Amino acid sequence: MMLARYGLLLSLCVPIAAAPYDSISPNDNQDLHQNPQEHHVSRRAEDFYLRIMPLGASITKGNPAAPGTNGNGYRKDLRDKLVSDGWKVNMVGSQPFGKMADNQTEGYPGFKVAQVQNSASPSIAKYKPNLILINAGTNDAVKRDNIAGVHTRMEKLILDCFAKSPNTVIILSTLIPNGQANKEVQQVNAQYRALAKDMKGRGLHVMLAEMDNGFITLKNDIWTEPDGTRTHPNVGGFKKMATVWGHAIDAVLKEDGWLKAPTKVSSKNGKPRAKSPGGGNENGN
Repeated sequence: MMLARYGLLLSLCVPIAAAPYDSISPNDNQDLHQNPQEHHVSRRAEDFYLRIMPLGASITKGNPAAPGTNGNGYRKDLRDKLVSDGWKVNMVGSQPFGKMADNQTEGYPGFKVAQVQNSASPSIAKYKPNLILINAGTNDAVKRDNIAGVHTRMEKLILDCFAKSPNTVIILSTLIPNGQANKEVQQVNAQYRALAKDMKGRGLHVMLAEMDNGFITLKNDIWTEPDGTRTHPNVGGFKKMATVWGHAIDAVLKEDGWLKAPTKVSSKNGKPRAKSPGGGNENGN
């Protein structure tokens, strides 16, 4: 098995407080704690679309929606930042949700990593995003589903993304703090850090977005739901998630040749898809 050599590390699965090997942590700039929205992607925008697929479960979809989030999750804050930096952005996916116009996403509430892969695979092939943002595994952690094997399931998901959209870049996030299963979340995150490092070392375009280094906190950024559970971000938590994604995209832009214009997508009869937000080839608002 590919990650067998990480057996000792993954069996320990202890939290890592330091920033990961290749991600840019918001903690590297203390001003971001004051106002996370001030971060902007540094490299100039290219003259092509960022066709972004947000991929994961309920946190990705923004459902359940904490008060004030409008079901947009982190997606609108991130999109607004990218547009303000000059990028043309199209969010794509088969599970639209939220009050934002460009509200396409590939988020499946309650799904574990393997379920996300099985459900999203056709959409990845259909839309061929050039940037996929993966936040998945919280449900594996909360349900205590073979925690030691989450990295294997995530690797399969990432490899399937590359198989369906070969020119894509994957940003894999660690999981945000969780009120029900934070120990398991930290175990998963140790695996994700090792996995992202290994896959990048093998020449795959995989970047880590660090969501569990103290920037996003259980106390301040996670919504207490009516049933008392604490899994989904509040308004401030989603803004911080958007900031972390922005830092990771910044790191991707510094990797020569990683981010490319998205592949043209066509309908079954070979004609271009309709130009509409989420259609794979057109800007949304």
